[in-house]
Amino acid sequence: MTLLISDLPKAYSDNIGAAVFRVSFEGRSTVIARAVEALQTKPALVFSSQRADKLAKDNLGILLSLNTGASNLRLDGKDPLQLADRISEVKSLCESAIPHGRIIIDITCFRREELLILMRVLSGLERRLWRSCELLYVSAASMAEDWLSRNTVEYRSVIGYSGQPSPAKRSHLIVMVGFEVERARDIIANYEPAKLTIGYGRQAESINTPLYHRNVHFFEQLKSLYGADVDSFDFSLTDPLKAAREILAVISKTPDMINIVAPLNNKISTIGAGLVGISKKEVQICYGVVSEYNVKSYSKVGDKVYRFNLADLLEAGLV
Repeated sequence: MTLLISDLPKAYSDNIGAAVFRVSFEGRSTVIARAVEALQTKPALVFSSQRADKLAKDNLGILLSLNTGASNLRLDGKDPLQLADRISEVKSLCESAIPHGRIIIDITCFRREELLILMRVLSGLERRLWRSCELLYVSAASMAEDWLSRNTVEYRSVIGYSGQPSPAKRSHLIVMVGFEVERARDIIANYEPAKLTIGYGRQAESINTPLYHRNVHFFEQLKSLYGADVDSFDFSLTDPLKAAREILAVISKTPDMINIVAPLNNKISTIGAGLVGISKKEVQICYGVVSEYNVKSYSKVGDKVYRFNLADLLEAGLV
């Protein structure tokens, strides 16, 4: 379901048990906290980076001032085990707060690795609790024109999505490209796959037309580097379940290979990749750690919020 940001106060005026936020340098990270007054006295977890820049620290101050019941948890992007340990605290929050109402989880500014770990944690909740969890994503009106991130410094499989490595099998890397060509190129060079498939967001299910055209431009730029042997596909940027099924369709063509997914587009399609990893344990999801983000002009706030119920995602029966 899609809501206008202006509709949030009415949509969440009551029946709220708790909230989860991930604050960052992006203005989008405070949109939901500002809009939904009913959240401001509820228990909340506010995740932030251990090495935050000034913009992120300012946004953290805003969130903590708006939500009197919030606790701040710092995430260390250099330590994936610490990430998993901190994010696992969402499980306890949900279990204690759900009897009192819905859990609102703002996924907008979680880094992709963090979001994937969060999805794995949420999938471990008792099934009866899934229906009370709602994931919200604030759209971007635009993204930085020059660069979003640079300098890939580490490559790793995401905790909970390590797949089933086998030295006897060749690898198939599926790159869901967004606007970070350098990061995508670095990941491809690191994994040196026997087979490469590059995907881009489908026009009819993109956030907006200008972002779609930029995504296609970067897709074509990346694909041109690897020749005619590279396969391609498109996927939904507004529906995680569609994105998941589109990834599964690609994977089904290479059942005898190690299938590795690199989600580099928006957080909605990243959830789709996570659903694939949750449903098919043999699929690996990888992440490229970068040392620098374009904090001053990364994105501008859009006017829409995408809302997903956790039960609808996890009960879809993807396998």
